[in-house]
Amino acid sequence: MKKTNGKKTLSERKTQVATKVEDKEIIKAIQVPIKWNIPEGLNSFYSSNMMVQLLENEFKLLFFETKPQLRINENEPLEQEVRSDCFASIIVSPAKIPGIINVLQRQYDLYKKRIEVQKLDSIEKVDTKI
Repeated sequence: MKKTNGKKTLSERKTQVATKVEDKEIIKAIQVPIKWNIPEGLNSFYSSNMMVQLLENEFKLLFFETKPQLRINENEPLEQEVRSDCFASIIVSPAKIPGIINVLQRQYDLYKKRIEVQKLDSIEKVDTKI
């Protein structure tokens, strides 16, 4: 991962560039770096639920945050339903879905390995205290 002017470049992607040669428009695919920008102050939400809708030619990913009732008094009756607010709706082309699945799977596999190492470390610490 490179840093360029404080912004991170993770990979290069193909993009379409139109050029004119003798009044004819020619489309060329070229490699250009992407400068990933995450603006300061960007809100982060906890996604407790997600929905995927298949539209005519795209996938629509909907992310929800569920906020259970805050009960101060134990004698209050429980709610009959819990509200889950959609905080992001993202449209994705079918061509991008396999890449998203692969990246999520790789990150999840790394997470599982890290958790396993943490469990082993905690077992070793307990063994040394005996």
